[in-house]
Amino acid sequence: PSAVYDATAGQVILATVASAQIQLRVSQNLLDWSRPAVATLAEAAPFAEVRYPSLIGELDDANVAGGAPWLFYSREPPDGTWPQTEFMVRRLQVFDLSPCAPSGGPTPLVAAILPSSRSVQVGTPATAFATILNAGQATATAVRITPTSGLPIGFAFQMTDPSTNAVTGTVNTAVDIPPGGGQSFVISLTPTAAVPSTTMTFDFCGTNAAPVSTIPGVNTLLFSASATPIPDVVALAATISNDGIVNVPGATGSAAFAVATVNVGATGAITATADTGSVTLPVSIALCQTNPSTGQCTSAIAGSVTTTIAQNATPTFAIFVTGTGTVPFDVASNRIFVKFADESGITRGSTSVAVRTQ
Repeated sequence: PSAVYDATAGQVILATVASAQIQLRVSQNLLDWSRPAVATLAEAAPFAEVRYPSLIGELDDANVAGGAPWLFYSREPPDGTWPQTEFMVRRLQVFDLSPCAPSGGPTPLVAAILPSSRSVQVGTPATAFATILNAGQATATAVRITPTSGLPIGFAFQMTDPSTNAVTGTVNTAVDIPPGGGQSFVISLTPTAAVPSTTMTFDFCGTNAAPVSTIPGVNTLLFSASATPIPDVVALAATISNDGIVNVPGATGSAAFAVATVNVGATGAITATADTGSVTLPVSIALCQTNPSTGQCTSAIAGSVTTTIAQNATPTFAIFVTGTGTVPFDVASNRIFVKFADESGITRGSTSVAVRTQ
């Protein structure tokens, strides 16, 4: 499990990691004129890691194993003498690094994240829902979610009730998933600095289950953060079969699906487009903005639609797919991505569906 702590001078933090505790004593480093908050590792447990955004704006890591700290700087540290047992910190995040099963091997787990993108202002938490399924014959033990991208964010995950999305359990606590079962989670990301549009990947794994293979748009999160308010278009797609798959009848048939959105960020001009990502597929795609009540197009059907989306507005769109050849059934690779970009071309919302011909 991980835990996030705000560093306050004089505070003593006890973090339980790997069935033991790390003690973090927050103090002031008198060697620096700006007196940044620092933390002293008084006691350390194996399999622990402390991550923190540094004063120079990049993520530095302090790995702890067997009671001895090692400091790693992504850039040269600021001028001054920095004791090995002290490091600059504004916010602490402690991770349980009890090992997952080795990566690269078969895993019984599959995972998905919705929505597939979030864009927030620095300091504002962004949330998304994740689901992990166990397709194996044995219980997957100590299953957890860990970000693999080194970004200046505070991260947390917690179980939810899939029928209500209500939070249950304890934050940052690994869970066992029985064979044939699944577990839903909410993940939270709080940026401490601006983050360019980045496809975040995660380790969904357990002590006897290797990390899930990364599938862009399925179990990744396109994330960005800005110092100023920005649009944040949360988008969800609905297909006729209600299974996330667009079934095109025959090699030259046509099909459609709908996308509902809500802009939980700032008002902004947004351009909606749709494509097949990095995979070239024999389909042509067009879209329009629709009347939410009737589903009828309110704009021309074209390759893109530009509209101003106010804060909390809920525009809807229809996406039309026409086949020009056969599309095999491969939900991981053969997908249609709907993207919502701001005036600078930065994606502020996205969703995707699988596509095949029948």
